[in-house]
Amino acid sequence: MVLIRKATEKDVESVYLLFLDLVDAEDKILKAISPHLMKTRIRKKNFKNKAETEIKKEIHKKNSLLLVAVQEKQIIGYGVGAFIKKKDPLFEEHMRGFVYTLVVKKEYQRQGISTKLHEKLLNWLKRNKCDLIFIGLFAENPSNEIYRKWGYKDYNVDMVK
Repeated sequence: MVLIRKATEKDVESVYLLFLDLVDAEDKILKAISPHLMKTRIRKKNFKNKAETEIKKEIHKKNSLLLVAVQEKQIIGYGVGAFIKKKDPLFEEHMRGFVYTLVVKKEYQRQGISTKLHEKLLNWLKRNKCDLIFIGLFAENPSNEIYRKWGYKDYNVDMVK
């Protein structure tokens, strides 16, 4: 049985280890697109400390939610969502929701865990009056298919040379 709950500071180390898995997977995708892109992936000094500090910030922000998926007292996945009020000088403002991260350990994938994390984040974003919800990911990410299955549409394209 998988439990989805709000992360606490006690979860930071486990979330960090899953984050490293995500970073490694993203690096592989970027290398396949263009080795030139790896310039954007050079880790700063104290990478671990800085990443853990950022994870703690996400846990405590009022406009952010970091969820963990727990099975048998082990964190096997996490998801991060946030919202902002989009202000524009020409158009009406509105709440935008973002699903920033969904990560599940490889051995637990294809068991509906990312779907559960996504649904909890989506419900939270809707409760916070988000009328648009975005997911950003690399074009070559195999997860694109599940996002389309969940109803997401291609919206914006960033190109690089």
